[in-house]
Amino acid sequence: MLFQEVFMKQKPDILCGWSLERFSLLYDYFAFVDTGEYLADGLFIKHKVPVIFGDEFARSDSSYRVIFCKCRKKHSNALIAALQELPSKMMICGFSDYPQFCENLKADFEEAHKRMKGGKHHEQNGPVGETEQTEAERVS
Repeated sequence: MLFQEVFMKQKPDILCGWSLERFSLLYDYFAFVDTGEYLADGLFIKHKVPVIFGDEFARSDSSYRVIFCKCRKKHSNALIAALQELPSKMMICGFSDYPQFCENLKADFEEAHKRMKGGKHHEQNGPVGETEQTEAERVS
């Protein structure tokens, strides 16, 4: 999966996740931040949203994980509504740093996306992959 294919498109702002841009006639794709206890699952059940889960990524030093999923386009609004409730549920369950973690993660992703899209960044080593190409001499 390409990073740009997976990165967010402009849909309703989801504090704890992203609406992903992928072409599909049947499904909308999302990624959201959850815990190892999978607190979002209860919200999906409450909103009666059938969700198909994909990959999930977690760091050993964090209690949070990013989970990729998809749902039928007709259920997208219900899924977004469930994800809008997730920050409140996290706070009630004792994850008081959840909103700040999500904001920081989104900012990091946006920064990485800008660097990849623009191809230049301001690190000492210079941009990755920027090289001068010289024309190969023809051997006869």
